[in-house]
Amino acid sequence: ERIEREHDNLRAALRWSIDHDQADIALRLAAALWQFWHIHSHQSEGHYWMDTVLSRTSELHTVARAKALYGAGWLAYDLRDLDQAQALYEASLGLFRALDDRRGIADALHGVSEIALSRGDYQRAQQLLEESLALSRAVQNEAGCAWTINHLGRVALEQGAYTQAA
Repeated sequence: ERIEREHDNLRAALRWSIDHDQADIALRLAAALWQFWHIHSHQSEGHYWMDTVLSRTSELHTVARAKALYGAGWLAYDLRDLDQAQALYEASLGLFRALDDRRGIADALHGVSEIALSRGDYQRAQQLLEESLALSRAVQNEAGCAWTINHLGRVALEQGAYTQAA
């Protein structure tokens, strides 16, 4: 709720960083805000900012850009643009892999699996989630493990494997 109260100031900070060619600031801010936009149903606004920031920072190959690509993927997914979400998740995954950021790879794999699950490709979704889970365990990301196990349950549920889902 504090972020919601500061929403106008955050918009101003994003606008300033874009207008003053402060790409790293814009990327870090957008990457930090995607969950706020997602949770508070500001997907269209978040999509606008992400698109604006990402289009101006294509030459950067940083963790901030990989996180922003990932967040933009979720916002596109929220807006039911599966093709764009997949492209963003895969770009995020590629960048996290290039940066050897295992936690980021695990998150991005989870995003790509959401697209596979949405398209009914349960085998691919399970494969991606299992890789994500192994990486989450390796980096001791308990929240990532829990989230991934939950989604593995969804894959099993969608296939009618109720005991496995439970």
